[in-house]
Amino acid sequence: MKPVYIVILAGGSGERLWPLSTPACPKQLLPFIGDTTLLDLTLERAALLADAAHILVVTCNAQEAIMTSMVGNRARVVVEPDQRNTGPAVLFAALRLLAQDSDAVMVVMPADHYIQDNQTFVRTIS
Repeated sequence: MKPVYIVILAGGSGERLWPLSTPACPKQLLPFIGDTTLLDLTLERAALLADAAHILVVTCNAQEAIMTSMVGNRARVVVEPDQRNTGPAVLFAALRLLAQDSDAVMVVMPADHYIQDNQTFVRTIS
């Protein structure tokens, strides 16, 4: 069985949900569901598919410190060299994984989505 890696895209600019989200605190870091952030919910969902060593959170340089603090030991935080939106962030992660493990299967998950039924999601991805 090929190893599964989860790539969580968490480098948003914080502009789309202004004034609630800002560049310093984009929407994935806001608690929309009780006291839980969308990033935390995404990390919980990712942990159902892979262990922490196989979960990467891709973020931008400006958010590296806060992401590292929030993610803790639940994943590895990697910083894209230049913030260029979704496609280049996915390519950046894919190239990192290819260099690390040429058999890797990559699942890309945005950090700012809400999925109510984690079990159905996991079954679908699996």
